[in-house]
Amino acid sequence: MASVYDVAKYFISLSEPETDREITHLKLQKLVYYAHAWHIAAYDGDPLVEDDNIEAWIHGPVFPRLYREYRHYGYSQINYSEDLIGNINALHHNEIDIIHVVWEIYGEFSGKYLENLTHTEEPWINAREGHDNFDYGNNVITNDDLLHYYGPLFAQMI
Repeated sequence: MASVYDVAKYFISLSEPETDREITHLKLQKLVYYAHAWHIAAYDGDPLVEDDNIEAWIHGPVFPRLYREYRHYGYSQINYSEDLIGNINALHHNEIDIIHVVWEIYGEFSGKYLENLTHTEEPWINAREGHDNFDYGNNVITNDDLLHYYGPLFAQMI
């Protein structure tokens, strides 16, 4: 399993600044979320990220540790630097493969688009139960919920 920072840094290394494939903090959160979810689906419940929970915040799924590290970027693009926290060399080939698939599928979309997409999916909806759209909340989106939702979708794709 990977660190949330390793996965985030790898996504940032794939970004293309000043294009649709640039990465903002919002977009980064959603890309790491989708990589984690699809890894769980592809590998029978095996999580990609081991060192952070996913919480169902107003703007979609959020890894709190990743939030604390990148929140200062606001809505600005994040450019790759070796100085960013994380070690992309620590990722295994199957983890990198999932990251690339997620990048190909979701990389061109804005963070806001991905936020809205997550708001239509059961894991976020279920974790937000009891909260209005503008209520703060930090209910956890469990790996079991991700497997239950994305597992059948993955099975249909293969």
